[in-house]
Amino acid sequence: MLQSLKRALVAVITALLILPLAGTGLAAGEPNKATEPGLVPLRPVAEAAGAKVEWNAAEQAVTVTRDDVVLVLRIGEGTARWNGQSVPVGAPVSLDNGRTMIPLPFLKAALGVEVAWDATADKAVVDSAATRAMDFFKALVKGTPDPETFTPAFRAAMPAPRLAAIAAQLQQVGSVVQMTGVAHTKSAVHENVQFVAAIGQMALDVTVRFDLSGSLVDDYYMNVYAGPTAVAGTPRYANPDLFTETEVLIGPDGAFPLPGTLAMPAGDGPFPALVLVHGSGPNDRDETVGGVKVFRDLAQGLATRGIAVLRYEKRTREHSQKVVMLPNFGLQAETTEDALLAASLLRAREGIDPRRVFVLGHSQGGFALPRMLEQDSQKVIAGGIIAAGPNSFLDTLYAQSKLMVEAQLLPEAQLPFIAQQIALLRDPSFNAAQPPKEFVLGFPQYYLDLRDPVASVAMKVGVPLLIFQGARDFQVPVSQFESWQKELAGRDGVTFRLYPKLNHIFTEGEGPLGFLDEYQTKANVPAYVIEDIAAWIRNH
Repeated sequence: MLQSLKRALVAVITALLILPLAGTGLAAGEPNKATEPGLVPLRPVAEAAGAKVEWNAAEQAVTVTRDDVVLVLRIGEGTARWNGQSVPVGAPVSLDNGRTMIPLPFLKAALGVEVAWDATADKAVVDSAATRAMDFFKALVKGTPDPETFTPAFRAAMPAPRLAAIAAQLQQVGSVVQMTGVAHTKSAVHENVQFVAAIGQMALDVTVRFDLSGSLVDDYYMNVYAGPTAVAGTPRYANPDLFTETEVLIGPDGAFPLPGTLAMPAGDGPFPALVLVHGSGPNDRDETVGGVKVFRDLAQGLATRGIAVLRYEKRTREHSQKVVMLPNFGLQAETTEDALLAASLLRAREGIDPRRVFVLGHSQGGFALPRMLEQDSQKVIAGGIIAAGPNSFLDTLYAQSKLMVEAQLLPEAQLPFIAQQIALLRDPSFNAAQPPKEFVLGFPQYYLDLRDPVASVAMKVGVPLLIFQGARDFQVPVSQFESWQKELAGRDGVTFRLYPKLNHIFTEGEGPLGFLDEYQTKANVPAYVIEDIAAWIRNH
């Protein structure tokens, strides 16, 4: 994990930038009082969560033990001893009819469990899935998860040496302090438990993915938690009366099935259809970036205008750990295969015009688009849209780094470092199986897949193309848009659009460039982008 954070800093284009915050551990401040602020009886709640409770009448103290957590509380005191460390409870510990009463949020955080108190029934209700998810994460940090609780596919991807390596990396950050903010979701592929884990002085956003039975761990996703971000609501140009959204499953018979959302226009059709393919990083189906949901806006805006749109969870998000264990993991496994499966799903879907299935690739997805078209042996794809996609990934990586250095967002030493890494990749003798020891960007095969420009591939495919981008884009600078124009000047059927006010995620701003801080602003993709895409699809 630490290596992935380092790569995010040295090569922002390969993943969304993730910045660590100070941990929100028990010792760092009071527990979250926003939920369940009342006092609850300690013993029935703790014992329901699998803890042992011992009462010392002479000292008016109670000791709670669960796994490696030892919690000692004294009646009348507002602090407790948590593994020998003094921590605030949030309210004085009290006695009520012989019961020790404490704030429920504190007990949940201290023990690492998810449990509620039903006052009417006078009993504790344990969220077993959440508790098992948090227990898995604690065991992962210690290097002691039980492989018998894994699905066969996850067990194969997590052999003992890899589990030990992950534990060693996490232990460099620190020990688990607390886990809070539990949320549940369920898709066509997984039952998910999400929470924030304070580990050392870092907060992590963790999602543990169970199989649909909810019994076995099938994967997990982990990222640095950057705090809650307000996200823009549904755009005004999206009319929910004019479309429906349905959960679909992409690649159900493969090793990496993906849940997706199909936005279908109202009526009988047949409708033209569009697949949305993510940029770099483990994106969700909405391509949520800070305060913006890029793909949700595109999907709902276009569906309102009579175009069916399919968006889906990216493979590196839904199957984060299993996919990177593939031999020669690269762009093909990360992006291209699933996009082709999604296009085939649309063509076979009732209500879709099978002759008018299009694909839009954003950022790195746009870079991959010419290869998708080249591999489309069944001629499923009627046309492609490259949205802020680079022609040369390596030129883009250097240009992006240069802009960030000039804006003092990266140290000056970043530029010669990136130049060195690019030179290593461009060396004809670069061998992904035995990369030079100086190469530290990440998976060698992955970067080898990104080495060569793709305009020459786009020249050979016969389908129409729309290439558009924002003029304020720092991640894929306008020089790449100009590169497409130059390289495809002799090709028919290509339409270009450059939007003066837009950044890389297609929201408006002021100034010459829209850097990462601009992404945090709640905003929607402008209606004119939706209209231009819709018009282009209607004309093809």
